[in-house]
Amino acid sequence: MSEHHQIVSELTTRDKIEVVLYRFGIFSFACVLLISGLEALQIISVLQEYMIPVTGVITLHTAVFLHTYIKPVRNIVRLAPVVGLISLIFTANTQFDILSLGCFYFAMSGIALKEYICFKVTGTTLSPLVLIAAIIGYWFENMSLGGNAQIFAAALFLILAVSKATQKLSDDIGDKSLYQ
Repeated sequence: MSEHHQIVSELTTRDKIEVVLYRFGIFSFACVLLISGLEALQIISVLQEYMIPVTGVITLHTAVFLHTYIKPVRNIVRLAPVVGLISLIFTANTQFDILSLGCFYFAMSGIALKEYICFKVTGTTLSPLVLIAAIIGYWFENMSLGGNAQIFAAALFLILAVSKATQKLSDDIGDKSLYQ
């Protein structure tokens, strides 16, 4: 447990469900990154045309259950996937749908950095850079860069998911009196 979370509040059933859903979202994001990366490298072909919307839904799901004391950070991380999903309505199947993916990656990068700040989870500080590399790769139609960056990011988020799975549920909530 981080030094930021010395006081542990009593968890309600709702708190426990939210923490489990948040952690499941991180694991799901790692899985969708892996599948997307493998598809970009043409190793598999599963749901290629649905991967950006699926990524958006998983990101929104994870962001909704984010617990962080700082309300503006929480709101920005929650707003980014909403903006991405709305923009996807207008940009789906165009070269600009990558902008929606950028919104989703921004939100998940924020979550990864939050986990580093609170729990010092190894590798999470690299996540934003690797996700940016994926976006750059896809923008310039370099599928090798994009796919490999996604696979590397998947490994980082899997490390985060495993780390979260070994923590007590109360670690994610901390001291409820500090929430803004």
